[in-house]
Amino acid sequence: MAAVNSAGRESALSYEFVIDAPLPHSLAPVRLYNISTQPLWSAFDFSEMDFGRDQGQPNFNADIEIHFQGGVPYVHTARGGVFLQDFGVFTDNDGYLIFEGVSWAPADGYSITGVLELIAGHIYVVELDDYPYGTHYAKFGVVTMGSDFVEIIWAYQTISGLPELSVPENDGRPDSTPEIISL
Repeated sequence: MAAVNSAGRESALSYEFVIDAPLPHSLAPVRLYNISTQPLWSAFDFSEMDFGRDQGQPNFNADIEIHFQGGVPYVHTARGGVFLQDFGVFTDNDGYLIFEGVSWAPADGYSITGVLELIAGHIYVVELDDYPYGTHYAKFGVVTMGSDFVEIIWAYQTISGLPELSVPENDGRPDSTPEIISL
């Protein structure tokens, strides 16, 4: 923030505001397919960001996989150290996903089986123990589902050990207009 005196002189910017850590997220829904029909497009690695479903890459290390059983989609953990939790439905009155509905990863309550049914409008929290890089958190919401695919939006916390999963509405940034203070 800067102050401006009656003569129009502007002070140096104050640095009391702390800007939150970046939270990479999907810009558009990502389509993941049934592992039985399209195995190269059925898994996702949150730490790979937009390239998280490109299983054709060497050393691809997926976090989750999509399986269908009896026409019902399920998310499975794809490796050890990945824990899932269904946080429930987060939709508005028109049925649109409210992705900001989940802002913090819980300390406990994760599935012990590593398998959860996927439901449109639900948000899922993922705890990722990435030795030696520490624990990271992610979330994804199911936007739409088809007979052999699901579309998700996602966010990934890049700072180890920080369970925050959304950018606060007021992130501490000052308005672009200087505040005028009479002296």
